Amino acid sequence: MEIRHTQIQPLKLTGYVDYSPAPWQRNRFTATHQVGSDAQNDRIAKGLRGANMLDPITFINFFATFNPGFLPGSIDVGVENLFDRREVDVVAQAFADSANF
Repeated sequence: MEIRHTQIQPLKLTGYVDYSPAPWQRNRFTATHQVGSDAQNDRIAKGLRGANMLDPITFINFFATFNPGFLPGSIDVGVENLFDRREVDVVAQAFADSANF
């Protein structure tokens, strides 16, 4: 059975930095990077027809947790996709058909 180019997912890397500037506060930055792939030149995808390049993309998120002494529990706030990057579905990129966007 032949593997289609839409079944080969790009590599995705995630990392984070977590620090506490004060005993009552904790901050976390996360980064997720999806590696782009040129399926025409990719070792795994050789021989596949209709494969297109997948664009690399990086998302940065910020989350903070506050533990004020006057309230029970904690307050969590966060911003996802800090730089407002537009994500296009991997399958839509692979097919490169305007109907998929």
